[in-house]
Amino acid sequence: MSNTQHLHDFTTQVRRDILRMVHAVNSGHPGGSLGCAEFFTVLYQHLLKKNPEFDMDGKGEDLFFLSNGHISPVFYSVLARSGYFPVSELATFRKLNTRLQGHPTTHDGLPGVRMAAGSLGQGLSVAIGAAQAKKLNQDAHLVYVLTGDGELQEGQNWEAIMYASAKKVDNLIATVDLNGQQIDGATNDVLHMGSLKAKFEAFDWDVLEIKEGNNIEAIIKGMEEAKSRTGNGKPVCVLLHTVMGNGVDFMMHTHAWHGKAPNDEQLAIGLAQNAETLGDYSPLTPNGGTENNTAHSKIEPKNNTNKTSYLIIPPSGVRGLNTGSKDTRSGFGAGMTELGQKNENVVALCADLIGSLKFDDFKKNHPERFFQIGIAEANMIGIAAGLTIGGKIPFTGTFANFSTGRVYDQIRQSVAYSDKNVKICASHAGLTLGEDGATHQILEDIGLMKMLPGMTVINTCDYNQTKAATIALANHHGPAYLRFGRPVVPNFTPADEPFVIGKAIMLNEGTDVTIIATGHLVWEALLAAEALEAKGISAEVINIHTIKPLDDEAILKSVAKTGCVVTAEEHNFLGGLGESVARVLSLNNPTPQEFVAVNDSFGESGTPEQLMEKYKLNHQAIVEAVTRVVKRK
Repeated sequence: MSNTQHLHDFTTQVRRDILRMVHAVNSGHPGGSLGCAEFFTVLYQHLLKKNPEFDMDGKGEDLFFLSNGHISPVFYSVLARSGYFPVSELATFRKLNTRLQGHPTTHDGLPGVRMAAGSLGQGLSVAIGAAQAKKLNQDAHLVYVLTGDGELQEGQNWEAIMYASAKKVDNLIATVDLNGQQIDGATNDVLHMGSLKAKFEAFDWDVLEIKEGNNIEAIIKGMEEAKSRTGNGKPVCVLLHTVMGNGVDFMMHTHAWHGKAPNDEQLAIGLAQNAETLGDYSPLTPNGGTENNTAHSKIEPKNNTNKTSYLIIPPSGVRGLNTGSKDTRSGFGAGMTELGQKNENVVALCADLIGSLKFDDFKKNHPERFFQIGIAEANMIGIAAGLTIGGKIPFTGTFANFSTGRVYDQIRQSVAYSDKNVKICASHAGLTLGEDGATHQILEDIGLMKMLPGMTVINTCDYNQTKAATIALANHHGPAYLRFGRPVVPNFTPADEPFVIGKAIMLNEGTDVTIIATGHLVWEALLAAEALEAKGISAEVINIHTIKPLDDEAILKSVAKTGCVVTAEEHNFLGGLGESVARVLSLNNPTPQEFVAVNDSFGESGTPEQLMEKYKLNHQAIVEAVTRVVKRK
């Protein structure tokens, strides 16, 4: 049997798998999967250089990323029949507790899958990051990615297309499945995109077309040609002309089978047109699945139980603690400078804000590990996720509003759900950004980020703590969000104090009320405690720098002693620290609580001092809240 005949037999069996998988659960996407069966067969049975065993970093082998994740049936079938996992597992597709989710995920450790896919438009950015990691690692292997043609209506793709050519990512081959169909009809009817060849060439890509995208011999020839064009200073694009539903006559040339499963009669017809060649897998009983009953739980790390530390307030009072006011973003910059010297895997990505994020020294000292992405935050998050696949530790940097709200879907899928070791670093957070006004003063970011499973959320209070947190995050595996600010604020935490993620810091011991503060409000909490002492009220002050995972133990221990609590934060009271503390108390020890936070509104222009006074985010507001809450005990 010739090698080509084996590929034809392999493809026919893959088509049978696709039909049976979607039929068994009466859901899935057979049309695009069938149209790409030949391409996946050639990719995994002929083209890719693969290591014997799968590992996430993929060093020393070619990598493939699926961006149009809805065609997972063909991806799973080819992976299984290429030896990545048992073929029998195909019977669990889309069933409860399966590793074969409706759209691919890394969540359950399925071999062959390096990135979650489903929300369209993200795979190309990820592939670019992985390709750049290979260059950093001096790994000469290639990175492949597949996107749909309708998917190119997503704007993030064009951020990525522009970037890849500008940065000469020439170890990348991006294939576009040109089947001309999408959910609502013909692609040209939904949104005509003109000549994709002309568009890619206009962005300075090397473009070739495979006119017979369902012909195995033509695919081999075309992909070998694409491979030969790598390393010449340009990324390579392959326009693969396929037929949706190929191999099943009633599914071909129509969008109707994009996301529709065949019934029993249609399945029989489809299988009759594709004879069994390599052996069918055995079906499961109804609703069968794997025994992975904890497949989609996320266990947060336990809080560190190291002894808390206390500030020693000098005779001159709290203000004597300030060793020299600085902006917290400079603490981040100092931390990055130190990490650049100590950890060669740390890389930095910036969206046109080098000075604002204090990346200057890192860029100067480590230009090969600094990636200027431009004003393209979605692409930045995807590239960062891809860089982790090569073992890098990416720190992304832009304003907090653009770090979270603008790219929430990218963070959710490519970072959090994919469990990538990306550090999302956000400056200019909260009202204290000042005069730029509400479009830049995000007050919802903590809530957005803490809701993402597995995401660590840190909000630092001064220069020293921000520097320490930045350094600590490099040794913490998993997605994390680091929030800091623009204004100059007192620097009062010890420069040598270790930063322990998830561990609260006791700043001032008291007996009458617990003040739990985060970020810029920690200093205001200390000032409030000093003012309250003059009134005969003993306030315990806790610095919560890690909002997730929250130090429940420290909170409950303090509140058991004081009997009431005030939370203080530069954030909307909805979704912030206060709500997290309230949950802990309601589940364990219901306690009177007052909130010092923004009262469900946007910000406005003004100086930081004016805004903090108007929105009642200062020590006077904390004192007022304490006065109210102690009366409720």
